Amino acid sequence: MIAWRSLIFAIAIVLPTASWAYRLGGGSAPAISLIRIGAAFILCCLVAFAVIVLLRARSGQPLRFSVEGLRWFNLAVTNRVEVVESRRLSAHADACLLRCDDRDYFVICGVGGMLLLSECEAEEVAAISDNIGADHP
Repeated sequence: MIAWRSLIFAIAIVLPTASWAYRLGGGSAPAISLIRIGAAFILCCLVAFAVIVLLRARSGQPLRFSVEGLRWFNLAVTNRVEVVESRRLSAHADACLLRCDDRDYFVICGVGGMLLLSECEAEEVAAISDNIGADHP
């Protein structure tokens, strides 16, 4: 008896939807031009691109495209850390001279992490390198 009730309930649900589908299929084409649809698509793409740029700039992540055109937005990313020189010590370790905010850092980078060996002003390193290259009597 319960099976018949469920079958009747299922038929009652399915039958009206078939008649609705017939009425919906008989409509005319919408009066929206393709130019209007294309313009809306381009506008949505531009808005999405602007949101991506603003979120990436606000989070501090570098932008992966040329940022020269964004300088007037003040969204250009400046590189604070510069690798001045890097030497391979072994298969798993490097010695690196890094410059960040006019300070030089001599760092050993290995599998276990990084080890800061020296830190000084950039002018001191320039003066030392000038003295090394000079001929002394």
